[in-house]
Amino acid sequence: MTLSAWLPRLRLLLVMALVGLAWLAPTWPMARKLPRLLLVVDITQSMNVEDYAIAGLPKDRLSMVKTSLLKLLPDLPCQSEIGLALFTNKDTFLLFEPLPLCEHYAELSEAINRIDWRMAWAADSHVARGLFKSLRELGAQDAPPALVFFTDGLQTPSRARTPPFLLEANKVPGLIIGVGQTEASPVPEYNQQGEKIGYWHRHEAESLPGKPPGSPVLYQSPMDELALQTLAEKTGLYYHHLQGPEPLQQVLTTPALLHTQTVPVSLVPWLAGLALIIWLAPLLPICVLKHRISIWTILPARR
Repeated sequence: MTLSAWLPRLRLLLVMALVGLAWLAPTWPMARKLPRLLLVVDITQSMNVEDYAIAGLPKDRLSMVKTSLLKLLPDLPCQSEIGLALFTNKDTFLLFEPLPLCEHYAELSEAINRIDWRMAWAADSHVARGLFKSLRELGAQDAPPALVFFTDGLQTPSRARTPPFLLEANKVPGLIIGVGQTEASPVPEYNQQGEKIGYWHRHEAESLPGKPPGSPVLYQSPMDELALQTLAEKTGLYYHHLQGPEPLQQVLTTPALLHTQTVPVSLVPWLAGLALIIWLAPLLPICVLKHRISIWTILPARR
């Protein structure tokens, strides 16, 4: 049998081999830059301030963070790793280390949905101390994830002093995300059933002795952008003001926050594409010839 008679059979065998190999779904390890993030969410009571609006309805700061994160997750690369922690008082509480997004998507979404201000174990808010502690703990790791710290920057009590930053700046990549508006709004007070019962007054929130004379002054909470920008400058972190869910993906996938990871990349598209090219190869000369003929028949008409 001549070689020309064997070629169709060889082509068919090669195509079948490639399709069979693709059916096994092989992968190849490749280095890629992907998000590896530890999300820290402030759950102090000032995060209940309603100074966002969605579809004309008021939305509190904590709900805006949760909505933004839930909208963000499906848009991140599948091999991204996401961890979650909560901040109140001076500490952060780690819920879980960064986990592969696609494998743990349901757990991540459920955990974000369940974040609530009632999880707080103390009422005060020392944002700088919580941020510095997070950086210190992450800095002790060999390959720390990027820190993403969501907070309105309000320190309670306001008379508390900010400690000096004694760590190495830029050692841990990350981002401080300011939550809320720079215009002050009163901090609502809720009972343990989640029912709004009024607004906090300054002497209550600051734990000041006695009651002030005259009408009690409401405890007002702006998003302290200047303080957060100052903290970002000291620590070498970036700063971003959370306006809504849309810009968050672009901010969290900037190259400075990405982490080089070796991930398995599927070879199925490559094998299937090669099989298709080999199968259609005999038709290629005919297509090229027809294309050239069509061009030469059109050219005289244009002249």
